[in-house]
Amino acid sequence: MVAIREPVERIWLHGQDLEVRSVEVLLEDGEQVTGRYTQVHPDGISVIELPSEVQPGAARIRIGYSGRFAEDASGLFRTESGGDWYVFSEFQPIQARQAFPGFDEPAFKIPYDIEIVTRRDYVALSNTRQREEELTENDLKRVRFEKTPPLPSYLVAFAVGPLDVVEGPPVPPGPWREQSVRVRGVAAKGKGAALDYALANTAVMVEALEQYFEIPYPYDKLDLVAVPGYAAAMENAGLIFYSEYLLLMEDSPSIRQQESFGATHAHELAHQWLGNLVTMAWWDDLWLNEAFANWMAEKVMAVWRPELRYGRQALASVFRTMDSDSLASARSVREPVRDSAGMFAAFDDLTYVKGAAVLTMVENYLGAELFRQGLKLHLERFSHATADVFDLVDSLETVAGEDQQLEMILRSYLFQPGVPLVSAALDCAGAEATVRLSQKRYVPLGGVSDSSGQWSIPVCMSWGGVRSEARAEQCLLLSEQSREISLGAGCPAWLMPNRGAAGYYRWEVERDNLAFLVASGQALDTLERMSLADSLAAMVRSGSIGLDEYLVALPDLAAALERSVSLAPAPEVRRILDYLVKPDQQAEARAYFGAIYERRLEFLDRPGGAEASPEEERFRFELTRFLAEDARDADVRRRLEDAARAYEEADGKSADQEVEPDLVGTMLAVGVQELGEEFFDKLLDDLAGETSAARRRDLIYAVGKAGDPLLTARARNLLLDDVIRGSEVAALLTRLTEPDRIVGTWDWFQGNRTALIERYPGVWRFYLPFHFSAFCDDRRISELEDVFLDYVTSIDGISLSLRQVQEAVGICAAYRARHAGTAREFFGSLAREAPP
Repeated sequence: MVAIREPVERIWLHGQDLEVRSVEVLLEDGEQVTGRYTQVHPDGISVIELPSEVQPGAARIRIGYSGRFAEDASGLFRTESGGDWYVFSEFQPIQARQAFPGFDEPAFKIPYDIEIVTRRDYVALSNTRQREEELTENDLKRVRFEKTPPLPSYLVAFAVGPLDVVEGPPVPPGPWREQSVRVRGVAAKGKGAALDYALANTAVMVEALEQYFEIPYPYDKLDLVAVPGYAAAMENAGLIFYSEYLLLMEDSPSIRQQESFGATHAHELAHQWLGNLVTMAWWDDLWLNEAFANWMAEKVMAVWRPELRYGRQALASVFRTMDSDSLASARSVREPVRDSAGMFAAFDDLTYVKGAAVLTMVENYLGAELFRQGLKLHLERFSHATADVFDLVDSLETVAGEDQQLEMILRSYLFQPGVPLVSAALDCAGAEATVRLSQKRYVPLGGVSDSSGQWSIPVCMSWGGVRSEARAEQCLLLSEQSREISLGAGCPAWLMPNRGAAGYYRWEVERDNLAFLVASGQALDTLERMSLADSLAAMVRSGSIGLDEYLVALPDLAAALERSVSLAPAPEVRRILDYLVKPDQQAEARAYFGAIYERRLEFLDRPGGAEASPEEERFRFELTRFLAEDARDADVRRRLEDAARAYEEADGKSADQEVEPDLVGTMLAVGVQELGEEFFDKLLDDLAGETSAARRRDLIYAVGKAGDPLLTARARNLLLDDVIRGSEVAALLTRLTEPDRIVGTWDWFQGNRTALIERYPGVWRFYLPFHFSAFCDDRRISELEDVFLDYVTSIDGISLSLRQVQEAVGICAAYRARHAGTAREFFGSLAREAPP
């Protein structure tokens, strides 16, 4: 039923690539009008033209139509598994119009009555519980579902086929809900047994979310669906979709797979409140859905598996996102969305990760309990409705007070791009110590944005003496370009400008202060030392300190007991090896970095120690991977090569019987590099028959890491081979565009791009230029433009991706120009000092 509010001769709606047979408009007075349907825009904007003007009132529109199933994850799509075919939906952001005509925008949040006609032996699922099932002719059945609560069209969902449906432990009644919530796992036929882990670990997460919000789970059931050939996850109300890798677990899943499941599951469950119960009014506020779900997932992970210390992983992702946000071409988190290209561009790390980091900063600024109460009020005010950023500010200020200047803070962070750089200069010349804080935009070497920019930054500082464990702290709002603050009597030995690493900004301090922070691990907590490691690397990339200063600081950082601190420099080490160290010095450089980290691995492998925690196990796995793949440590590689030989000789034996599950990919990669073509062929044979998503991921990783040029060429051709599924193309291409293989892959891509683009998942094709961001030569910038400009009109969002990659290549070239000479001198001196 629609409400016509003024006289109309046309009704605008959405429908994309549908074959419409008939349109009838039944008016409130009983008159029936025949309309003519036309799609007027490729994005699915359509119109119903009426024979005469229709007056205001209620009307019912009946449309007879048909459509075709998509072959990739868009609209209603079909996918094959084990010889059986299935149909699933993927409607975000604007693909519902490919399945049915309607009003495909988030502001149109309405209840849905859903019926599915399918084969009698198939399972049919949707957002709500099944109400009834009716057998019809031709061995078909009609399945009717309970009416949904109000939903935007992108959250409507279907799953149909010979599915395994496994009943899981329900979410028991609790303080916020009198009835239990039914929880089921759904997978392709024969795969249901692998759902046990996900089902066993769902109720605790739902209860944690209910406890935080003090609002019950909003829907009448919860189905978790492992979708074959799917590469993502989607928060459909009551019917959440996941890739098989995320949901299907074998007996001994890797810690990495467990964490990936947990973080994604917590994110999608959080969406049931944040995005589903309360939905953004338009796509410019997508961050209200995705950033909040990311932010809330960290809290759920801390309840579910605190020993994983997921908050450290989340902070590391913030630092990676800051690199993207440092580009002049970076978009704002909340940017006007005027077309479909803008919608797709919004699904990036700035929305998910920067948005979540801003929420963490605001929560720290207001206090956790005030923030929680404000968010609860917001969910209650806009339950089953839509809201925007200003509604959120109003809800938070209703609880916290209007004097908190929340709108000013959020405007400065969400409505403009960039990372603030806060400089802190300590002055102890007077009777009281003071610190001068100043702000500007962080700009890396080669960046084309200027450093102007001003934010309202909630800054929290801590400081202390040489021996005292006591810390003094102060928080303030830095809205000015520069401001001086008194620290009281006495001169601190150190000052940390980002207490708890809760602020979304990079920072710089004077050399003496920086040296003390690096050398004195006791002064800072774990998250602060992660922030220190990031800011040190950022100073190198902006030219504020020299590469030699960074290399001198590296052993102190690597000596940290915590994985997230010790290995924080690993990305910068890879950058140094890939772009600054000449071939004739690679051995010295790898040996230097290897020696630093070998000591950490020896400590973790010491005999007689207590049983390793998951964090220590993860530390050992990542150290082993770094030493094998980056430092190319001979002893570590020899052990992995021996395991690869055993795997090769044990026909049909699982790879994770030779090494721990977290090291299978690295072991197989070393095997390909050391054992050559015969081992490569074995991996291809295994890949052809493998159905486990986790095992396929390890096999693809190894195939893409082949070092031999002929094997790498064969791996590139696999991108067009059905042995690699469409949803796996991006993973293999990522390996093949690493710095030591990117040139050959770029040449191959130019000759095969039409076929590759056809295989690449349609809604993610705008991401293709990012695969070539590992170039570090200015001359490649024009080549990238020559190739990808051909797709600006046919692939939504690719123009922005191209600009960002071109800028990243220029930044890398400037980094190389500034620091390559220092690298040569540093590693040359190591060679000269080495004993004969």
